[in-house]
Order: sequence, then structure tokens, then C-alpha cells
Amino acid sequence: MEKPSHNYFSPTRIRTQDLSAAVVLVPCTLTTTPPRQSSKVVKGSTEYAKMPPIFQMDPFEECFFEPGGMYCTVDFTLVTDSPTPLMDMIREYSEPSSKRFNHSKLTYGICVTKSCTNYNSTDLRLRLESCLNDTMWDEYGLKTNVPEKFYCEDGEKTMDVTPADIVVAFIVMFLFLLNFIGSSYDFCCNPDKDRGVKFLLCFSIRRNWIKLVTPTADTPEPRLKRLKSFNGLKVISICMVIFAHSIFIGAYFVNNTAFVEGEYNKLPYQIIFNGTIIVQKFFIVSGFLLAYNLQLYAEKHALDWKVIVKAIVLRWLRLTPAYAIVLGFVLTWYRQLGTGPIWQKVAGTEVTYCRETWWYHLLYLNNYLDGSECLSHTWYLAADTQLYILGVLVWVVCRSARSRLVVLSLLFVAGMVIPAVITYIHDLDGAVIVSPEATRGFYVHDQTYIQVYSRGHTNIAGYVIGMALGYLIHYAQAADFNPQKYKKYHVCVWLTLPLGFIVVGAGKVFYADERASLAERVAAAALLKPIFGFLVAICLGSSVLKFENIYRGILEWRVWTPLSRVTYSTYLLHYVFVKYFIGNQVTLLHISFMFVSFIFMGTIFIGFLAAFPFYLLVESPLAQLIKLCLPVGREKTKEPEERKQETTTTYSSREHL
Repeated sequence: MEKPSHNYFSPTRIRTQDLSAAVVLVPCTLTTTPPRQSSKVVKGSTEYAKMPPIFQMDPFEECFFEPGGMYCTVDFTLVTDSPTPLMDMIREYSEPSSKRFNHSKLTYGICVTKSCTNYNSTDLRLRLESCLNDTMWDEYGLKTNVPEKFYCEDGEKTMDVTPADIVVAFIVMFLFLLNFIGSSYDFCCNPDKDRGVKFLLCFSIRRNWIKLVTPTADTPEPRLKRLKSFNGLKVISICMVIFAHSIFIGAYFVNNTAFVEGEYNKLPYQIIFNGTIIVQKFFIVSGFLLAYNLQLYAEKHALDWKVIVKAIVLRWLRLTPAYAIVLGFVLTWYRQLGTGPIWQKVAGTEVTYCRETWWYHLLYLNNYLDGSECLSHTWYLAADTQLYILGVLVWVVCRSARSRLVVLSLLFVAGMVIPAVITYIHDLDGAVIVSPEATRGFYVHDQTYIQVYSRGHTNIAGYVIGMALGYLIHYAQAADFNPQKYKKYHVCVWLTLPLGFIVVGAGKVFYADERASLAERVAAAALLKPIFGFLVAICLGSSVLKFENIYRGILEWRVWTPLSRVTYSTYLLHYVFVKYFIGNQVTLLHISFMFVSFIFMGTIFIGFLAAFPFYLLVESPLAQLIKLCLPVGREKTKEPEERKQETTTTYSSREHL
């Protein structure tokens, strides 16, 4: 699909061609003094200092002190008419690309009316290119190539309100009004749970808070209460996801790029950089809950074709309202919240893509939309929904245990073969490489991320492992499995954590100076996800069956329960805060271990802090309202359907997070 055109929706008035004729032509060139690097630089720091800095920013606010100020952020490349030692060194140093920035691709924030005043071309692109050309030629003997698209602001902030803005604002205010009325009704009238106006009670903040902090799930099925370990797993996993996304902050507009590149050679950081595989935990939990809940449902109901329709509709209704609110906010009011040298590049571009592709998100097809920058982290919701539909079809079509075993086995093999084949055909990496350049571009153009990591059909293996685990756990519970008979195998469970770190650390091979062989990359694409998935499944299965008490005790800690219930809201919101922080930068950042740690902890804190009110005011009320309106909740054969509904609402609807 063709990318949407960049229509920047700026909170400031954007000028792209003509500059004021009143600009005084004072001779001045862009200064590019290399920023001071950390003392922990790579070997050959003297040679490193000879290269132009990758990121450079003129003072932003000062650019608009004078009338007619114009500030542009430009991504440009270094070029030469003939080979030069410096350009050869830049190209040589930029390899391997897995752990180095591309030092021939620079991003500068330029106050055009101060740094480039001796260039009077009416074409802004040519003016910027001439300015940069002269500077780079004088200092480095290099030339520049400025692309057609760049981002400029003139400091005159305006608020353009569109019909979409008004609609979203009305919906949000209406939700606040419903919460106010529902909470007031609950507080003043104190109605009985079964006799009050249930519609209004759905929006009672007090009742939603009680639901949030209740230690155990409100479900008549006692076997579901054995899934408490999932709470800890979801919270720990979402924290890891937030940390992975907070790395974006350390790859854009930093003044010590040598320090960032040097950290790739340290083993502890390799565990972090290879942590993208942790998303398999979510697929395993999702597959487990689907199979396990359907097994419980099948005890008193026939699995017919109606179940497929009901399951798909229930899932869409449960996930979409909160998702749609966040999506609507991003494509409307989000653009009004910030300003800065790269606000248009980061936020404006996202708004543009969201306005063009919002319906892909609501249909959960956005993970097959290449190059989109609209809430790119929600690829998982789409992939998981696609696998959910596949899982329901398999479970309904395959009625016998043998047929399910055969089909799941074939799907598991396909889940290993498909990523391997795609990796071989397209010559991709064996896993997503958290390289400085890929992170700098938010993975929008990383082919391994696009073709293998984010697709539904390339994550089948982990989902099938989860479904198989759900079937085995249900069978073991029905057979009165006694874990005491297998005490001697506890060590196998305890080994899952260190083995998991080893599997994650195995990705270090992809950060070597020489690219891994095609055979190694194909093998990794086929095996890393399933191996990690089996380790997670062993840990989860042992916790549900009370096979051991160390990991289970940690995962079943009561503190995880309320946090686990807001993980979906946290997942939806945290990425918006990460992009907001990046987009509002007005100066270069100095990266250090402590800085990244504070950013990580701050993002987690802000993400969960925002998730609690979002859950109380949006996610929980709308989920209960949908549950109230569904016809299955009003059938006479109430107990089994209520159990299915509680199962779906308590676990399955948030199985991914």
C-alpha cells in the first residue's frame, strides 16, 4: 500500500517555501562543533571526532526572538563527488550496522533565519542544502543531499480545530459526564447490586475501584482462580515492553553517540537488546486462555459455529472501545500538546498516518500495513486477534482430541517453517536487531520487524504452545494431577529462568562485527521463539498446577493483581508518552546508564499512573456496559453463560496483557 502523504497538522503555522524578504543578509554559516563525547568512547576516539556529529540542534526558543524566525529539522546524507579518506572512514565505521549509527545520515535542527542568513533562495530546500553544503565542505570536505521532505516551524502557534476534534472531545466529555452521574447515583442512592439502574452503575467509579482492587477474580469457576500467576507474568512482561520502548529515547538527538554504540559490546546490554522475544509470553498466555476457556465452556455446551461468531464479536467489543478512544485522541488533539524541533517529525507524522489508516486498526489489520507510524506498538493487538480467530476455528472444527493434536502439530511446524522461509527468501536477520538506526527510525522500515516480527502468521508457534498448554492443564486438573509425585523434577522448573536468559543472550551473535551466516539466521528464526515459548510454558504450567513454590510465589504476589488489571490500559498509553517525550526535545540528550534507568522508571510510573484513571473511567465502564447489553447475559440458562462471560471478561478479553 502506498504511504499516506505527509499532511502535518501542525499546532504552528508551517511555511515550506517563501521566506520573508525582510531578512537581513548577514554572512553566517551553520556551526557544527562536534559535541563532547563521553570518556567511555570506542577505540580510536581521535578518528571518531573527525566525523561530523550525527545530531546537531540550534537553540529552539531563541530562534523566534526575532520576527520571522524559521526553524527546520532536516534529515540529510553526506555525499562526495569523488572518494575521500574521511568518507571512506565514515562508511567503514558505520559497519556493522547492527551496533553503529549510520554516520553518513545526519539530523540537524537549524534556525534558518540565524544560521543560514547569507542564502536567499526562495526554495527552502535549496537554501538549507546550500547552507549545509558550505558548512560541511569548509569543515569536512563533504557535500550534502537534503530530501524533499523536512519539518519547519515559524513559532506562531495556532489551534486549528477540525470536526474530528469536536467529535472526539464530545465523546470524551460524554464519558466523563456518565462517570459523574453514575458515581453520584451510586454514592447518593446506594442501590442494591441487583436492583439499581445497572446502566448507571457501570459508570460508578467506586464500584469500578472495588472491582480493580479485589484480590481474586469474581468468577464462579474455581479452576480459574488457579490462574493467579498470570497476574505477575503480565505485569513483569509489560514492564519489559515499556523498557524496550523507552530505548527509543536514547537513540534520537543524543550528544554522545559513541557511548551508545559502545554499550552494544557489553553482555548485560545484550540481554536488553535481545529482549524483543519476550512478546512471546503474551502469545502463550493468550493461546492458553483461549484453549482453557473453551474447554471449560465445552463441558456444558456444544462447540458449534455460533461459538466462532460469539467469540470474535466478544473479543472485538472488549478490546476496541478503549483502543478507539486512544486512537481518536492521537489523530485529533494529540498534535496540539507539544512543540519543538522534532515535534512535527515525531507526532505530526503519527497523526497523519492515523488519519489515513485508522480503520486498519479498528479491523486489527494494521500489522500488515507496512511503513505506518500510527501507534506502531499496537501491531501485537492485531497479530493476537488474528491468531485468536485461528485458534477458535481450530477448536470448533476439530472436535476430537486426536484431530486437535494433529492440527496443532501441523500449525506448530508451520510456525517454525514460515519465519525461516521468509528469512531465507528476503535475507533477513534471525531476530529483530535493536540497532541504533532501526531504533532511530522506530522500526518503520526494518524488514525483519515488518516481515517476521509483527505478522500474525509468523507468531503461530508461540500461540500453539499456549493452546497446547491450556489443553494439558485442563486435562491434568480433570485427572486430579498430584504434583507431589514429581518433586524430583523441581530443578527443571527452576532452570527455566537461567535458560531463558541464555536463549535471549543467544541473540548476541547478531551483533558481531561480521553478519551471521544465512544458515544461522534461518535457524534462529525457526528455533528461538519456540524454545523460549516452551520455557515460558513450563514455568506457567508448574505455577498453575502448584508444582513448585518459588516462581509461583513471586508470580502470585497479591500486589500484582490490581496492576495486572490495568496492563491493557498501560500498554495502550505508555507509547504515547514515549513519543511525546521524544517529540518535545529542544536540546541534545546526554545518555548514561542512570539516565536510561530514570527514563525507564519514569515511563513505567507515568504509564501505570495514567492507566488507573483510564481504566476506571473508560476501560472498565465500557467493558461492563457491553457485557450488560449482550444478549447472552439475559438468557434463562444463565449460570453456564455467565461463567463463559465471566471467563471472557476476567481473563480472555485481556489475555494479551
